[in-house]
Amino acid sequence: MDTHLAGLVKKYLNDQCTPDEARLVLQYFTTREGQAYLSRLIDEDIEQIDDLIKKGNRYEADDELILSKIHHNILEEQRSRKEKVVKKHPWYWVAAIIVAVLAVGWAYQFFFTQRFITQQTAFGETKRIKLADGTAITLNANSTLRYPSDYQQNREVWLQGEAFFEVMPVSRSNATSPSKERIKFTVHTERLLVEVTGTSFNINDRQDKTQVVLNTGKIQLKAQALPQNQPDIVEMEPGDMVEVLAGDGKILKKVVNPEVYSSWKDYKLVCYDTPLKVIAQVIQNNYGKQVVFKDPDLSAMVVTGTLPTNHLDLLLEVLAESMQLEIQKSEQAIYIEKK
Repeated sequence: MDTHLAGLVKKYLNDQCTPDEARLVLQYFTTREGQAYLSRLIDEDIEQIDDLIKKGNRYEADDELILSKIHHNILEEQRSRKEKVVKKHPWYWVAAIIVAVLAVGWAYQFFFTQRFITQQTAFGETKRIKLADGTAITLNANSTLRYPSDYQQNREVWLQGEAFFEVMPVSRSNATSPSKERIKFTVHTERLLVEVTGTSFNINDRQDKTQVVLNTGKIQLKAQALPQNQPDIVEMEPGDMVEVLAGDGKILKKVVNPEVYSSWKDYKLVCYDTPLKVIAQVIQNNYGKQVVFKDPDLSAMVVTGTLPTNHLDLLLEVLAESMQLEIQKSEQAIYIEKK
């Protein structure tokens, strides 16, 4: 979304658009990017429900009561909006109806057709998950994986954080053909949609980027918010790495050694001229500790070798000895300086 359009959307949400500006925003809402933006608005509106889901593996509240509450809140919000602006700018009410319909439809599908199971890891913890079709997922520290309870009919998962996937190929009979068709496995992240049939790959979806590295098989990627002049689908071969940065949504692709990016599942961090600031980010992601360089220039020092990640103290000890560093740890932070 360009700066001018972002400003118009912000004005629209604050009920400050002129009718002509509102028409431009509504035209944007009919595009793929605009629909993705509306979807994110809906997600924010029902964030409280999502928080409840994350607290347990199964959400067992009264479905009809919750759906009724969602519907009531949407109607109250839209009624308030209509009283303030519909007489002045009737286009606002059109968009409100779109959002309300989408929200109610999403809520109906969520509560009546898809119950979700949530798997989470704490700082310093990894977890291996085996799905009903034989697919194995190793969930890295400080990560969340969600998948529907009817997973075998709907091979989709939602990831926040980092995970390594070993997807089992699954086929089913096709009524129109004697051959069997492969059932896709789909991973949803904030910025990417990853589709496979049977393969192994690593996804890191943290902070300001989403990164996918393919070990074996093939992958199709789709950007959640598609920039202009970018292909709808990006194909990946083993050894490919794709990154999408927050903001522009542009897909960047290059060839790497995939074992480096999935080494964490074997409790090690493989480094090839890796800057200390990258290792610091790994420590913050996986252990929840902020790393402070007393001399900012230290963050650019590079490390080559293998660091153990199964215990933070051991990682810091090896790092200190190999790089001639003085490392001190407090409850909230880790301080690094040159010996």
